[in-house]
Amino acid sequence: MSVIQTSLNQQTSTPAWKKLGIAKWTKLRKYLQHRRQLKIDRLAFQHLLLLDDHMLHDIGYQRQDIDAANALPLGENAAIAVYQHKQAIRRQNKN
Repeated sequence: MSVIQTSLNQQTSTPAWKKLGIAKWTKLRKYLQHRRQLKIDRLAFQHLLLLDDHMLHDIGYQRQDIDAANALPLGENAAIAVYQHKQAIRRQNKN
């Protein structure tokens, strides 16, 4: 190898994915995909906010339950929270 080729090889910077490692980039990509899916799920849940109180009553929900679940952090599934709250109310009514 000549001196010029050696100096060129030494001056090239390593790409960012090699510095952080492929595993870290994979984890970051999976996290970003998961976060995007959480936002999509929350937007789908927010469709319930557009329904009037009568329609919500027809499907078995109350406005305050939908509003409370929508205020939850993005990491918590609002649909599951509303369903669990509905089940808890049913158990209370049976007793």
